[in-house]
Amino acid sequence: MPYYYQATNQLGAPGAEDAHLAGLLQHRDTYYPAYYIPKTIEAPPWDAQAMIDVQNWVKTEAKRIIFIYGEFDPWSAGRFEITAGSENYIYIAPGGNHGSNLARLTADDKAAALSLLQNWLGVPPVLPLDPKQNAFDDESFRPRL
Repeated sequence: MPYYYQATNQLGAPGAEDAHLAGLLQHRDTYYPAYYIPKTIEAPPWDAQAMIDVQNWVKTEAKRIIFIYGEFDPWSAGRFEITAGSENYIYIAPGGNHGSNLARLTADDKAAALSLLQNWLGVPPVLPLDPKQNAFDDESFRPRL
């Protein structure tokens, strides 16, 4: 629940308020961010400043961060902007969703990202036994509403 609380308050959540979608929405009440907050807790007011602060930090101070986005991840519309020469990198997993990870990158991008990690850490990265396993594919990680 803490994640959903923060998503409602600072991160934003997928929305569908556009009039042209009105006839297509089947479960309209689930698109409102406060849907994820227990009814016993008042939804917090929107505060965009936290993510603006994080974006500013990523653009000006962050070093050695690898961002992996899925090609079909709606959240990537708000992805972080990185500055050239910052030692931060963005990779896009083809056909990937919000749960995209190193295993879902193209072979070239995966090799490049693993090389970066090895250079930064000074040791070869250890991958899971089944690199295709993804926590977002596991039912136990899905929210129970």
